[in-house]
Amino acid sequence: MPFTAAYTGIALTESLSVFAIAWGIYAAGRALAAADEGKRDVGALVGAGCAAGLAAMLRPDGSLLCLALAIGLFYYSLRPRSSIPARRPQFLSAFTATAIYSLVALAPIAVWTARNWIDFQVFQPLAPRYLNDPGETYIAGFYQWMRTWAVEYVSTGNVYWHVGTQSISVDDLPPAPSIRPPSARSPLLCSTNTTAPTPSPRGSMPALPSSPPSASAPTRCAITSPFRSCASQTCC
Repeated sequence: MPFTAAYTGIALTESLSVFAIAWGIYAAGRALAAADEGKRDVGALVGAGCAAGLAAMLRPDGSLLCLALAIGLFYYSLRPRSSIPARRPQFLSAFTATAIYSLVALAPIAVWTARNWIDFQVFQPLAPRYLNDPGETYIAGFYQWMRTWAVEYVSTGNVYWHVGTQSISVDDLPPAPSIRPPSARSPLLCSTNTTAPTPSPRGSMPALPSSPPSASAPTRCAITSPFRSCASQTCC
């Protein structure tokens, strides 16, 4: 059974994110259908905004839904409707519909941003990439290094999710030729398995080279590894 099917029974943000995306697309479609009839479905616009705001608050990549629906609502609302008499200028109608949606979608993000600024004096509209609190040390170098070789889903369960919570065994890593550089296997795990790692100004691991591993293998990080990972999960 694909792991994505198992996600439906686990309390994770992925399940709610899929629901928010489906809800947003459905509500936006209702709004566009009303626009084709020369009407404005405010309820559908508000629903799409709520869905987009929920998606952005659940996961940072949910903000892409906010942008996609805003562009779609504005663009498709400008379509000529020869069979229906225009009750108002199309541009003004498209702008108003997009504004209603955007205000609702951005409202929770604005409140969350204000909360983070008041409590932590940090401008953080969305969840941080590594889920670290302000001032908390995070091993960004390890995550960058892992992007150069992690392909199979088992690496996520046995390595990625154990960072900072459990010790990682060298046996859970792929064979040495898959690791770049191979000599980094033991030093990186020693630093990661340390209960109190030494903080660094850049928040990276002391055992890593000065330049990020992703900088030395941009094609491997941005194209090869993600493509192989998608192929591996699709074939599960």
